[in-house]
Order: sequence, then C-alpha cells, then structure tokens
Amino acid sequence: MHDIAPRAFYFSKVRVDPTSDARVYVLGFGLHVSDDSGHSFRADGAEKPHGDLHALWVDPANRDRLVLGTDGGIYFSWDGGKNWKYVNNVATGEFYEVTYDYRTPYRVCGGLQDNGSWCGPSQKRAQDGIWNGDWFRVGDCDGYYVQVDSTDPDIVYGECQGGEAYRVNLRNNQVHWIKPKAKEGSPAFRFNWDSPLAISRFDQRVLYLGGNRLFRFTERGDKWEAISPDLSTQNPETMVTSGSSAETYNTIVSFSESPLSPRILWAGTDDGNIQVTRDGGASWTNVAANLKGLPKANLYVARIEASHFDSATAYVAIDGHRSDVFQPLVFITTDFGRKWMPIAANLPAGGPVKSFREDPVNRDLLFAGTEFALHFSLDRGKSWNRFRNGLPTVAFDDIQIHPRDRDLIVGTHGRSIYILDDIIALEELTPAVRDSAAWLFSLRPVQPFWKAQENGLWGQDFYVAENPPAGAYINFYLKNFSLDDVSITNADTASGTEVAKLSARGNAGLNRVVWDLQPKESLRTRGQGEPAEYVKAGTYIVTLSAAGKTLKQQLMVMEPVQ
Repeated sequence: MHDIAPRAFYFSKVRVDPTSDARVYVLGFGLHVSDDSGHSFRADGAEKPHGDLHALWVDPANRDRLVLGTDGGIYFSWDGGKNWKYVNNVATGEFYEVTYDYRTPYRVCGGLQDNGSWCGPSQKRAQDGIWNGDWFRVGDCDGYYVQVDSTDPDIVYGECQGGEAYRVNLRNNQVHWIKPKAKEGSPAFRFNWDSPLAISRFDQRVLYLGGNRLFRFTERGDKWEAISPDLSTQNPETMVTSGSSAETYNTIVSFSESPLSPRILWAGTDDGNIQVTRDGGASWTNVAANLKGLPKANLYVARIEASHFDSATAYVAIDGHRSDVFQPLVFITTDFGRKWMPIAANLPAGGPVKSFREDPVNRDLLFAGTEFALHFSLDRGKSWNRFRNGLPTVAFDDIQIHPRDRDLIVGTHGRSIYILDDIIALEELTPAVRDSAAWLFSLRPVQPFWKAQENGLWGQDFYVAENPPAGAYINFYLKNFSLDDVSITNADTASGTEVAKLSARGNAGLNRVVWDLQPKESLRTRGQGEPAEYVKAGTYIVTLSAAGKTLKQQLMVMEPVQ
C-alpha cells in the first residue's frame, strides 16, 4: 500500500486527465498530482480544501477546470488546482446521527463525517432563514451520536470516532471525557467508528455506550460499569485489527432501550448478533439465529428499535452492503426475538436500510431510510411509500421524531438535515380516515412571534435554509379532488366571534393551510407600519367545510413571545 493511497476502503481513487495521460490525480487525505504518468507525484494539488477527497472531475474541454468533492463539500478550480473556490450555497453535510432538545424553537444536533458535532436552530424568529453562522460546534474529530439532557439543554454529550465520548457544559464550554478505559492487565475494550450513545428515557443522568460490551454511565458520565459480557461473535481473526477505529470490528453498532421498561435493552453488532436483556443487563440472550431468511450470516445490524407499545416487540434493520448484500432487510419480533417476520415488503431492491423509526403515537406508522430514499409505512410494514416533496436521492442515516413538536427530523450523508414539520396528519391517517370523504386533523398548539429584520442581502453565494412557515398548521384530508375550494374559519371559543377565514384548493390527499394568526381586516386595530397584530391567546375552533362535511378541531394559541 503506497503512502499516497493509504486507505483504499475509504478513498484512494485515481483519476487521469482525459486530455493527457501524463497528468494523473490520486485522491486521499490530500490531492497528489503526477505530470509524468505516475513516475513521481507532488502533494500540492489541493492544499486549501478540506481533506478526505472522494470525487474529482476534469473538464475534457478544459483541463484546468476541476470539480472536487471532499468530506467538507464541493470545490471548483479554474487553474488546474492552484486555487480552489468552496461552493457555499449547497448543503452537503454528512450526518451520521441527529437529535434534538426541548428549547423553543428546539435545536437540532448531529455528528458529521470529519466535521465534528454541531447544534443549530430548527427555526429562526427572523425574516431570513437559517445560516451556517447560526450553528455552533459542540465537539471535534469525526462526529457521531449527540445527546442533549432534556432537563438541562446546556448539558450535551457527544463522541468522536472509536467511542471517545464526552460531556460538554454549554454555559462555560467545559468538556469532560467519559470513555470507559479497561484496567491494566485486562482485555482492551473495542469501540466502533460509530458507537451508539444514548441517554436513558427514565433518568437523564444515566447513559449507555456500546463497545464490544454495553456500558452504563451514572451521574452524567462520572461513573460507569459494564453491564454485559462481550456481545459480539468474538472472532479472533477479525477483532484484533489496528487502525483509526474505522477498521475495528466485532462491536455493538446499534442500541435501543425499551420506552416501556429500563430493564429491557437491545443491542446489535456489526457481525450480526442481536442481543436482548430483560433484567437490566444481568443476563443476555442472543436471538440472531432466530432471524431466518438472511442471504448471508454475520451482517451489520444497522438499527434496533424497541416498540413504544409492547415490551416484547422490536424491529431490526440489517445493512448488508459491506458483505455485497444490497437488498433491504427489515424485521419485526413480537416475542423478544423468538421469531422474526420480514417487513421490507415493497422497499426498492438495491437499497440497504440504514435507519428506522417507529412512530411513538401510531404503532402502524413506520419510517425507514435507505441508501437512496426515505420511506414510510401506514400498515406496519405491509407496504411502503417513498417520501418525495423535494427530498434528494441520498443516504438517510438517521431518523428522529420530536415528541413535543411532532416534527420528523432526518439526517442524510451528503445533503445535511431535513425536517418535515408537524406529522400529526400522518399519525392520524388511519384506514377509517382514508376512507372518509374529508377529515380535519388535530392541531398542535402555536405561539406567535415577531420576526427580527434580515441579516443582510448577500446574493446567492451563501446557503440559507428555509424557515418553516410561521403560524398554525391546519392539515386536512380529501378522498377525492373537488372543483370547489375548501373553506376554513377560525372562531374564538369564548365569544364565538369569527376571527379569520381561509380557503384552499380541493386537492385529493393530504393538504395544509397555514394561518398566520392575524385577525381578519375588520378586526385589526393597528395601522400600516406597526408590528403585526395577532389574535389574543386562548382557545379557538377551526371549522373545515369540504365534500359536504363540516369538521371542527380545537386550536390553542399561546401568548406571543415577548
């Protein structure tokens, strides 16, 4: 293995100038260039761009025009690599894992390949959108799992590759490293490149970290104990590899604590084991052999999801691409792993499943992220539908659902983070609702706010994420298309006064109208140029008239942000 191509499993691509075979490029930590058909190389091809190079295009019409793709994004050169321009108006974050906190608006956090771990707002109370500058770093190295204490959002946990876990206090930026260390003379612990880290649902001072064993932290990581034996296959031929932790094998790569009991824990390994304990770690059962129908043994257990509704139910997603198995593989057990049933159904062939989530409100609503797309099922895996709505073709590495805001948050490996605001309509889209002529879904509480002025006008050279529409989301369903518009009225519960009237096209399927919380013109008291006027805090009745039906839901409007 040559020094200029040290990691063939990760980069080490070779590109030849289409206009002259004397010019050869080798992509690695940097860009090595040969001008004599590979007899010698210089290391100055891309000194300023972010390292870890994966893609290079040489314009066949102009050899000096290059496009470079790295772990840091996209770069252009117009002078053969002497100078590079970063493309700053495309979101290209490579997120492994994502999470959230409970601020208002809540923050999203996540770990990125070779770019550390970051947190940023899900919404800005401003006229412009979300800038890169609105995000802040909470960890270095390659970033993976980030966890936020739900009782104190300034306490954040994260990790570098190889299970290098830490706790950071955002109030004073103090970092405390908490990775377990084996005692001298005892077997070393092994940790995967992307080791699962999770705060307990039942005690925010308790965390779990997966290595070759499962570790439980108490006192916010100040104390730890191993609560399992080695849960991998312990293959001596594969568990002694040295390197950067990307080469470490026979480790836990997925973990789930049951939402119903802190004593029920699940762990999946990169070598195919599926382990479960029902007594908090005192004893473990490997149920992988009960999972029938896999094309090969010892496949990577990408995700385990313990059910929110039944303690004996869990889901596993298997990602076999490391073993040349590219089919989607998802299974469910309802008896703690004694039997497993496949539920990949019509997920597209050739797309390994990388992420999975069960909705915590509707047990039939499932989400699966593959190497190429995000899918959802309304019937517990009997059939799957692909999300469109502007989502790119990209690997969906993680899926989260915000418990308070009911937002779907997905982390992608190449196109950063996407949020689907308010999935209550999906959660309530039962067979009975789909068979109705019209349906008005439950409404989440809403708080009005005044927007700050724009940050500035900087052209199109900077990426700015969209702010979600401000106001009340009114979601409704129509079984069939209607030529007539849908009528929506909002009335004050206390007085019965109609404060707003809206309309929408009668499109079949799911529809959304956003009420900006301003009263209709005849009720407004503020003049032009004054701050936006919002309806008073209180309870309102939203009435939908469509398809010959009149449907009502209650809306809670909170006091405006002061």
